[in-house]
Amino acid sequence: MAQEIELKLTINPKDIQKFEALDCFLNVEYQQQELTNTYFDTPDLKLHKARSAVRIRSKNAKDNKHYEMTLKAGGGVKNGMHTRNEWNFDLSSNKLDVEKLFECTSLKGLIDLSEAESLMPIFSTDFKRKTWLVDFDGAKIEVALDQGAVCSGAHQEPICEVELELIKGDESALLAFRKELLSVDLKPFDLSKAQRGYALYSLKD
Repeated sequence: MAQEIELKLTINPKDIQKFEALDCFLNVEYQQQELTNTYFDTPDLKLHKARSAVRIRSKNAKDNKHYEMTLKAGGGVKNGMHTRNEWNFDLSSNKLDVEKLFECTSLKGLIDLSEAESLMPIFSTDFKRKTWLVDFDGAKIEVALDQGAVCSGAHQEPICEVELELIKGDESALLAFRKELLSVDLKPFDLSKAQRGYALYSLKD
């Protein structure tokens, strides 16, 4: 299990070019990926009610495809700062592996095995991600710029946001690094992509 700590910020599309040109991104590790994400839940949304989520992510970078299954559970959010427990598993395909989830995580504390067999796709979040790996104040921070859409059935919303994820170091480094970005209008955002996806799912006919 790992703990995910990240600061989510919204960005206006017109400010993206200015954001990408910031001095703090010079001479740092940079990557581009296309991420396709499918979120699963029971028909009665038992995981959502338990403030948890199961996701399969397909990562496409340089013609290589990698599948990863993730369970996120618990945690909280304040002023855009999100903290959650997460478990990640490599997969050979985009098929949900329920047995692996039950063997290695606390999923069995949320739903039983028979309910897990009913897990089904609820919504997707598909976006292009640009990342910069920054060393700052003794910490390592991954800065991600995401552009795409959250989709559920016929409903969708655009994704245009920045995430500052703490890879190593103290949480205070995220807030300190945020000051390096003040020349761009970035606003704290408390809603995760998953929360937005569930909101769209609730609009289904």
